[in-house]
Amino acid sequence: MIGLVVVSHSRALAEGVAELAREMGGGMVNIAPAGGLDDPPGAIGTDATKVLAAIEQVYSEDGVVVLMDLGSAVLSAEMALAFLGEDRRARVRLCDAPLVEGAIAAAAQARIGATLEQVLAEAYAAGRSPKLTTQASQPEPASPLPPQPVSGEHTMTLTLTNRLGLHIRPAARLVQALTGLDAEVTVRNLSAPGSKPASARSLNALLSLSARRGHTLSVSATGRDAQAALQAIQALAAQNFGDADETAEPAVNAAQQEAPPGSIRGLPVSPGIAVGVLRWLGLSPETLHAPVSDSVDAERNRFRAAVQLTRDQLDTLRRRTAAQAGEHAAAIFAGQLALLSDEAFITRVEHALESGQPAPQAVREALEALATQLEGASDELTRARAADLRDVARQVLRQLAPAAPIEQSSDEAAVVLAAEEFLPSDLAQLWDNVVGLCAARGGLTGHAAILARAMGLPAVFGVGEALSRLSDGALVVLNGDAGFVLPEPEPSYAEQCRSQMAAAQRKRDAAREQSQRAALTRSGKRVEVAANVGSLEDIHRALQNGAEGIGLFRTELLFMDHDAPPSEEAHYAAYRAAAELVGGRTLVIRTLDIGADKLPRWLDLPREDNPFLGLRGLRLCLQRLDLLLPQLRALARVAREFPLHVVFPMVSTLEEWRAARAHWQAAAEPLGAQAKLGIMVETPAAALQAEAFAPEVDFFSVGTNDLVQYVFAVDRGNPAVAHIGNPLHPTVLLLIERVCAAAHAHGRWVGVCGEVASDPQAAAALLACGVDELSMSAPAIPLVKAAIRDL
Repeated sequence: MIGLVVVSHSRALAEGVAELAREMGGGMVNIAPAGGLDDPPGAIGTDATKVLAAIEQVYSEDGVVVLMDLGSAVLSAEMALAFLGEDRRARVRLCDAPLVEGAIAAAAQARIGATLEQVLAEAYAAGRSPKLTTQASQPEPASPLPPQPVSGEHTMTLTLTNRLGLHIRPAARLVQALTGLDAEVTVRNLSAPGSKPASARSLNALLSLSARRGHTLSVSATGRDAQAALQAIQALAAQNFGDADETAEPAVNAAQQEAPPGSIRGLPVSPGIAVGVLRWLGLSPETLHAPVSDSVDAERNRFRAAVQLTRDQLDTLRRRTAAQAGEHAAAIFAGQLALLSDEAFITRVEHALESGQPAPQAVREALEALATQLEGASDELTRARAADLRDVARQVLRQLAPAAPIEQSSDEAAVVLAAEEFLPSDLAQLWDNVVGLCAARGGLTGHAAILARAMGLPAVFGVGEALSRLSDGALVVLNGDAGFVLPEPEPSYAEQCRSQMAAAQRKRDAAREQSQRAALTRSGKRVEVAANVGSLEDIHRALQNGAEGIGLFRTELLFMDHDAPPSEEAHYAAYRAAAELVGGRTLVIRTLDIGADKLPRWLDLPREDNPFLGLRGLRLCLQRLDLLLPQLRALARVAREFPLHVVFPMVSTLEEWRAARAHWQAAAEPLGAQAKLGIMVETPAAALQAEAFAPEVDFFSVGTNDLVQYVFAVDRGNPAVAHIGNPLHPTVLLLIERVCAAAHAHGRWVGVCGEVASDPQAAAALLACGVDELSMSAPAIPLVKAAIRDL
C-alpha cells in the first residue's frame, strides 16, 4: 500500500493535514507528518532530515507520495530524496498539489490499493476540483431526462437520502465499493444543470458533482462486472453510503447507562443483565463446631477420609466443567487436586490434630494461614490463588460436617446468587435457575471470574461491604456490563431488564444456529474468528461452536500439573494430535508462557517482588533453554507434516525475537521444517516497535489483557483502579492500529487473542483498527460472528 508524507513549514499544519488524511485512509494507510523546525521548538520552516525520517517511516515497496506546501518544502523534500538509496528513490514521488485536498484524495486512493501513479494523479486532480457549495439550500432545477444508455451499458438512478449528500466520506466509500470489479462506472447528477459524467473511481470527480440530499444520480456501468458494480452501489446507497441517520433515535444499551440511584458499584467481570431473587451462599454455622472424635487417630482418619472424598468430588467437577466450559476452565480443579496433596497443608493439619483440635477447625485454620500468606503477595494472580485454598478448605469441611444445601424455591424462576467470595467449586454446582452472580470480593482474573465468563453468567464482583446490606430474598437487577447491582428496582425498570434478558437469550440461540457460517461483514470483508484453547477437548468444543481455526494454543496448560517438565515426545504427541484435529485450519501454538506468576509444579523459581515485571514468557525460556529447545524441536517435527504457526510470548525487544528465531531455525533447518513465526504484542515496547518487527515476523498476536495492564500500570483485580484499564480506550486502540498499519505495510496479519476479542460490542472497534483475526473462548464465538455479520 502507498505511504504518504505531509511536508509543511508549520508542524501543526502538517499534523492536522495528516490527521484528515488518516480519516480517509481508515487507519490502513501509513501517513507521516514532517513539519516545522525543532530548533527552536515550534519554529516555522522545513527540515530535510525530518522529511527523510518520515519517508523511511511510511516506506513500502508500493511507493511513497510526498505532499508539500510552499517554497523550501520542495527543496527539503528534494534534498531528502537525494539521501535515499537508488532503489527506494525510484519509488518516491514528490507532489506539489494543494496540500489539504491533495493529501485527502491521495489517502482515499491509497486505501483502495491504487498504484503510485494513480495516487499521484488523484492528488493533482484534487487541485482542479471545483469548490463544493456550502449553501444550505438552492432552487431545485427541473430534472432533465437521464442520458440514454449505449450498447452494452447498464444504468440505474438513485436518490441521495443521507443528510450531507455525497460528501467526502460517502464518496470515498463509493470508490472503495468498486475495488476488484472489472467495470467502468460513471455518475451524473441529474439534479444539477450542466453536470458532466464523473468517474466513480475518482474521489475528486465524485466531489465535483456537488450532489446533496434529495439529488438524483444516474449511474452507468460497462464491462464484465457492470451489473455487480451497480448492485454494490445500490447496496451502499441503501445504507446511506455508510452515514448514520442522525434523525433516528439511538438504541438504549444497558451497558452504557448510568447506574440508577440506589445501585451498588462493583467490577463488571462477566457481561450481561440478570433480574432475580437474591440468595446468599454459605456454610452451615455448625460446620466448624462438629464434635471431636474419641481419639487423635480417629480424628486423623476422619480428616484423611474427607480429603479422599474431596479428591473424588473435584475429579468429578473437573470432568463436568471440561464438558461444559472447556479444558482450560477445568484445569482450575486439577490445580485444586494438587493443593490437597500439598505437604505444608497436610503437615499443618496433622500437627493441629495431635494438639487436640477438631478436624474441621484444623483444616480451616491451616488453609486460612496459607491463604493469608498468598494474599500478602505483590502480584494479583498470586493473591487470587488464595481463593483456591479457601475453596479446598470449604469442600473438605463439607465432607467433615456437611452443610444443609439451600433449598431452591419452586416459585423462584430466576436467582441471583450472592457470596462473600465465589469459589470455583460453587460455579461448577450451580442450580439451573441461577442467572447472575455478585460477590463482595473477587477480581477479573480470579478463577471464579474465568468460569463465569466461560459459562456465560453475568457477574459483578468486588462490591465490598455494601453487599452485606442486601437481604436474602430481595429482588435485584445485576448489570455485568456496567458493573452494578440494584436492589428492589422499580417494576418498570425490572421489566425493561427482563425484556433485555429475553432478547439476549434469543440472540444467543440464533447465533448458535448460525455459528458455522463465515464471519462476513455486510460489505463482504472476511474476518477469521478463531479460538483460544488449552487442550484437545477445548479444540473439539471450539470447532463445534464455529471456530475457523485456533488463534492461541496455550501449551503451558497441558503440563502445569505434571511432576516433571514435559519431554520432547510429550510435546510432539500433544501438538501432532492438535494439528490432526484442526485439519488444516490455522493453528497458532504459543511457546511456554510461564513464570513466577504461572508456576507449574515441576519448576522452582525464586520469588519475585513483582512477577508481572519479572522473568516470564520468552524471557524465562531464553534463560532456560532446557525448557525451550525440546518444545521447539517437537514443533519442528510437527511442522514437517502440518501447516503451523508458532508465536513467542512476552517479547519486548528485537534482540529477544531474533534469539528465539535463531533457536527455531537451529531446530527446524536440520529437519527441513517450516512454520510461520510471530510474536505476542503484550508490552507497549512491542507495539511501539511494530514497524521494526514487521519486516521480520510473519504475524502479530495482540494479547490485550497484559497490554492493557502495562499501558495503564493497573492491577486488573484491584477494584480501586481496574476501571482505568479499558481495552477499548483510545490509547490501546491507537497501539493496536499502529501494529496493524505496520503489519499490513509488509503483508503481515494481526490477530487479537485477549478477552476483548470475546466482546461482540468490541468487534467494530478492533476491525476499524485493521485487525484481521479475533481469537476467543469457545462460548463467545457464535455471538462475535453474528456481530461481525451486522457490521
